[in-house]
Amino acid sequence: MLTLERARKYLRFEPIEGKLYWRRSERRARAGREAGGIQQRSTLKYRLVGIDGKAYLTHRLVWFLTFGTWPKEEIDHWNGNGLDNRLSNLREVTSQENHHNQRMSIRNTSGVTGVYWDKSRQKWRVLIKIAGKSIHLGRFNNLQDAAMVREKANLKYGFTARHGKER
Repeated sequence: MLTLERARKYLRFEPIEGKLYWRRSERRARAGREAGGIQQRSTLKYRLVGIDGKAYLTHRLVWFLTFGTWPKEEIDHWNGNGLDNRLSNLREVTSQENHHNQRMSIRNTSGVTGVYWDKSRQKWRVLIKIAGKSIHLGRFNNLQDAAMVREKANLKYGFTARHGKER
């Protein structure tokens, strides 16, 4: 595991930009250049930095360099942009809290997270997943009613305002 001393030897964090820069030139790293490269994971893009043959997610390195300890939980990007590593955009959260700030699934066809067309009953079905369990919220004749029920459930269960709104 990377030590704080070694991380600070190689990297410099610019908090306003939310970017890491190399302090020294070594191998492919060039002093003064932004550290790492972009990797896409499903629909999200993140920046990864390689040090001593191991890849680290930039947002986790930013946390480590700023607070002096590795995050115990996940690091969430408030605005959903995995390349925006400003401290104001990062928060340490549980996996469940992180799921409360997810984008809409690319498989979604209704345009509303948690709302599905039930072919057998010819109605819109509303579900919400809490702590790995699906909770049935009802079936509705029109999409607007279904969307309203899901939005109320989002508020009740602490989902962020951005949850499921964009892809």
